[in-house]
Amino acid sequence: MEFYEFFELIYKYVPDSYPAVKNTMQIMLPVLFAIFTGLSCFFGHFVHKIWNAFFFFGLGFISPLFIFFAIFEPQNTAFWILVFICAAIGIVCAYYSKQLLKTQIFITTFLMVFITVPDYFSFLGNTASVFIGLVLALAASLLSIKYKYITIIFTTAFSGALMLWNIIENTFELNHTLTVIFALLTGIAGLAVQCYVERNELKKTYDEIKEKSNINIDTNGDMKADINISKDGKTPIINIAVIHDWKP
Repeated sequence: MEFYEFFELIYKYVPDSYPAVKNTMQIMLPVLFAIFTGLSCFFGHFVHKIWNAFFFFGLGFISPLFIFFAIFEPQNTAFWILVFICAAIGIVCAYYSKQLLKTQIFITTFLMVFITVPDYFSFLGNTASVFIGLVLALAASLLSIKYKYITIIFTTAFSGALMLWNIIENTFELNHTLTVIFALLTGIAGLAVQCYVERNELKKTYDEIKEKSNINIDTNGDMKADINISKDGKTPIINIAVIHDWKP
C-alpha cells in the first residue's frame, strides 16, 4: 500500500451525507501530511515523538472505526458519536504507548518503512516489492531497539523524503523515476541536516558503542576487568567487574 493510499482511507469512510467534510479532508490532508513529512525528513529526531503518537492514535482510532463502520454503517448523528468514541480510544492508545518505549519505537519504525518502501520497488512486481519492504522494515525496527538514536535519524530522513515525494507524485502526476531520484536526494539532504544538528548526541552514542565494545567476556560468560586509556591519552581507566574466583 502506498502512503498516499494509506491516509486516503481516513476520509474514504466519511458518509456521502457530509460532502463538505469529505472535500475539505481531501484538500487539506495532502497539504498537512506533506508539511509533516518534510519536517520529519529534516528534523526527524524531534518529529519522531509526534510520529509515535500519530501511529498509535491511528491504530486506536482507525482500527475500531473500520470495524464499527462495517458492522453498523452509521449515518448522521450516529456517525459523529462513533468518530468521537474512536478518537477517544486513539488518544488513550497514544498516551499509554509512552509506557512501552521500545515497543513504541519498534512499531513506529516498522510502519514508517513498510508504508513507504514497497512503492519504490513496484517495478519488481507486487509480491517482491512487499517482501523487500517487509524485510527492510523488520531490519530497521530491530536496529532501532539497539541503536535508537542513529536509526531514528536515518529512518526519518529517508522515510520522510519518500512519503513527501509520494504525496507530490500523486498530487501532480509526476514521472515516477524522477520522483525516486528527488526522494533519494532529499533523504540524503535530510540525513546531512539531522547529523549536523544532532552531531553532539551522535558523538555520545558513538562513544557509548565504542566503550561497550571494550568489555571483555571470560570463558564462563562473565565480564572481566579491562584497562583503557582515556580520551586525553594519559589517564588510565579501569573497568571493574565481577570475575570468577580462581581455583588451581
